[in-house]
Order: sequence, then structure tokens, then C-alpha cells
Amino acid sequence: MSQRERARFGSFVAHRYERAGITVFVVAIPIRAVSTLLPIPNPAEPFHGNRRVDAAHAEGFARYWQKNRRWAAPPLLLDTMYPLSGDFDERLRTEGAASGVLSLPDNAREVLEILDGQHRILGWHLAAEEVDAGLASSRRAIGTAHVLGDAGASRSGREALARFEALERRLDAEYVTLEIFEGIGLDEHRQFFSDIATNAKGINKSVMTAFDQRGMVNRVAAQIAASHPLVLGLVDFEKDRTAGSSENFLSAKNVGDIIRATAIGFESRAAQKREALLEEANVRAVTLHFLDVLTDEVSDLAAIPLRSRSVADVRARSLVASATVVRCLAGAFRLVAVDGIEECRPVVNADGEELFRRLLRRLDAMWGFPLDPRWLDTGYFPHAGSKAPSSRSQDLKGLTLALGEWASHGGPVRAR
Repeated sequence: MSQRERARFGSFVAHRYERAGITVFVVAIPIRAVSTLLPIPNPAEPFHGNRRVDAAHAEGFARYWQKNRRWAAPPLLLDTMYPLSGDFDERLRTEGAASGVLSLPDNAREVLEILDGQHRILGWHLAAEEVDAGLASSRRAIGTAHVLGDAGASRSGREALARFEALERRLDAEYVTLEIFEGIGLDEHRQFFSDIATNAKGINKSVMTAFDQRGMVNRVAAQIAASHPLVLGLVDFEKDRTAGSSENFLSAKNVGDIIRATAIGFESRAAQKREALLEEANVRAVTLHFLDVLTDEVSDLAAIPLRSRSVADVRARSLVASATVVRCLAGAFRLVAVDGIEECRPVVNADGEELFRRLLRRLDAMWGFPLDPRWLDTGYFPHAGSKAPSSRSQDLKGLTLALGEWASHGGPVRAR
């Protein structure tokens, strides 16, 4: 029996055991079978017994699976009131567990409920639909090219067909694990869903930066954290924020934000697309150059690499130790001193760099507390006792633009 036939008829090798008084089945199914056997969440409607699925998140998982031959995902967790034990053909028993063949019912989509994994399920469903559509369209393109005698179009069609055929083979050859709880009604299903969400500890962006090296910004952040004197040994890879008495200058998340501010831009959607195209070496060089300029021109920051003042001491005395301020300075540096972003090869413009250096020299007397009235004039600091500006996205953008204007006009405006 082929893998497609197994997916269609729904008979799979499975293990059965008891956990906390619940019968649990563990079964691996081809990814192709996800679309045919499991309920498919609808982003337009709240899912029965679960939260509304996020279409963009599911699409992102589909892209992740398509792009990575080596991928990782936890098991899909489901439950049911259907008596699966009646369709389990036990073949082998060891202490506490049995192995055999489980036949899922023809109406599996109706009797199975998703406890965890709805975005992965929808993602694989979308991937399978895209593969099927891609196979059909590339075959039509090849046929049309043949009729027209268009060798270039024929070659492009064959390349597309080969790509979709490879994904089709993966849909049939790669398996995902299901854990299915038997005898779980709606009330207990909802309680278990809440328990899973309550007990799960999400990964923050700093830890993600440390571990996820697929993204260009994360790779550059790790390289900068390990090399530039201003941040060497002073980056927190566990927490997203550094404040108060922390001896870390920045978090790994902060470093990533600074890289994006320096070399990519404000617009998140455009930035995500652009990030994949930017030359990594250029991004790293521009960000390192920005940090060099800060160290050269800001006396409070120059003390950090020398270890003549602690980070906590600088933070207590100077606004420039705020990660939010450094991020806005990075954005202003991009506005006045970085060219080539649209061409995906950011480089520092010498004339713009001098404008920015001049700004930093003129700001050097303004970093202390209490805040200089000119900072309050911007409207981006909550009150005179603030140690940092507002971090709302619009305020970040506004302060960045204000700093860029200050650089272009020779310095900050006078307080009214």
C-alpha cells in the first residue's frame, strides 16, 4: 500500500499507554495526511474549543517547512470522545504500553479536536494546497511553452515543476507525530487547552536571537556582541530589557533592533522582505561603524569599553545609556549617513557621518539628568523625571526623525 493510500485509509502504526488516567495514542502520519485526516482551522472563524487561528503565523510555518529540509516541530496534540481503542489492533505489549495498528475513522476530521498545533496543521494544509496548485500550473506552463516553441519559458516551467515535485515527495515521505487523548469531552478539552497555555513558557526575543541563526539580523547580532568593545561581554542573551543596576549594556533583542534601525528601516513588512536580500557583510560593517562613532563621540559611552565606569553608573547618570535612545540614534545615523539600503548594500556616507558626529558632539552636554528641556520639547519623553523616551513605535519613529533633523540642521533646537 502506498503512502498516499495509507493517508487515505487512515491506518498507522501506533503506541497506546495510560497517562494520568487517560488513554493516549501516539501515531506518526505523513504530512500529506494532515490535510485529509485532521480538522483544518479557519482563520475567519474562532475554532471550536480553541482560539482563532492567525493566518499569517500559519503561512509563516508553511514557508519555514518548505525552505528547510531539516526542520523541527513538536507533536500535534489532539483529543476525542470517539472510542479509538475499538479500532486499535494490538500486536505487541510491553510493561505499561502496547504497539499495534490504529485505524482512524473515516470522519476523523469531525471527531478529532485540536488541543495544540493548529497553526502547524493549517500551515501544512496551505503548503499541500500550494504544492498541488504549483504542480498543475507548472505543467500547464510547460505545455503552453511547447506549443509556442518558447525554450526559455519551457526551462522555467521545468525548474518550477522539479521544485514542486520535490516538495510533493516531502509531503509523502516526511512524518509528523500525533498524540491523541481518548475520552475527552468539551469541558475537559477547554481546561486542558488553558492548562497548556498557562504552563507554557514562551521564548523571548533575546533568547531567540541567541539560538535562531537562520535570520541575518540574528547572525549579525551574535557577531557584534562577540566583537565590538562597546558591547563585548555586556549583552544579555536571556532577558529582553536591561535597566537599573544591570551590568549588561544591551539585550540581544536591543542589538537586533539597533541593527535594523541602522541598516533596514521603520516599515516592518518592507523591512522583513528587505532583510532577506541585504548583504550581510554590509549590514555588519555599517552597524559596527555606528557603534565606533558612538564610542568616539559620546564621552559617557567611551568610558564603558575602558571599564572606567560601570554600565549601571552610566545608566544612572546618562540618558545615552538607554537602549531606546541608542536605537533612535541608530535610526538617525541611517537617515543622514547610510546609503545603498534600497540596493541592498548599505554603506556609510562620509559627509553624512560628519553631520552625525557633529550632532553627537553637540549633544554630549545634554545626556545628563534631570532632562534638558530640549528633550522634553520633542514630546517623546513622558515627564521631566524620565530616564528614557517612550518606546511606542510611533514615538520611536518620531524621535528618530527629530534626531535626523537635528543632525541636518547642525544641532538641537532651543527650548521654548
